Amino acid sequence: MITQPPYLQKGDTVLLIAPARSVLELDILAFKTWTVEQGWNLEYAPNLFGLDHQFSGDDVQRSDDLAWAFSHPSAKAIFTARGGYGA
Repeated sequence: MITQPPYLQKGDTVLLIAPARSVLELDILAFKTWTVEQGWNLEYAPNLFGLDHQFSGDDVQRSDDLAWAFSHPSAKAIFTARGGYGA
């Protein structure tokens, strides 16, 4: 049986991580605007804007961000800025 989580509500905290390719703040501007419009509190992963070749940080930094997101005490959702190779 699949359990459906509750819908996000205004005031909920959502996280943004980049487990693969690097991103610039300009790349996520539309997403940031959308989360504000939804009434959510957006938190960025510590290494979201990191850079290691084409990636958003080295392997350890990206895995640390994933662990940070999974263990976040109040987040209701995790979004990824990019996926693909490296994730």
